[in-house]
Amino acid sequence: MNKPLCSPENITEGRPDRLRNGAETEADQLVAKILAEHLRCAPSDFSRETKLEQLGIDSVERVELIMKLEDAADTTLCLEAQPRTVGDLADLLLRV
Repeated sequence: MNKPLCSPENITEGRPDRLRNGAETEADQLVAKILAEHLRCAPSDFSRETKLEQLGIDSVERVELIMKLEDAADTTLCLEAQPRTVGDLADLLLRV
């Protein structure tokens, strides 16, 4: 049985190597911009590997961030996704 596309396990499965190596993508840049605005900090204050929990982001804020990403990227993302890191948020955009 296949896992839903937005399941937490599927967020990072099958990512291209360039993303595993931390290469920055347009999705990374968009997430960094939105997250920096949300947290009122600089994008250099976090990385793809930074856990959202470390940034003080709770489950309600995760949904808010996903909705902001949807608006900015003019797309629909899975609200049931449970991104754990900044990189997981960017990976949601790459799954569209």
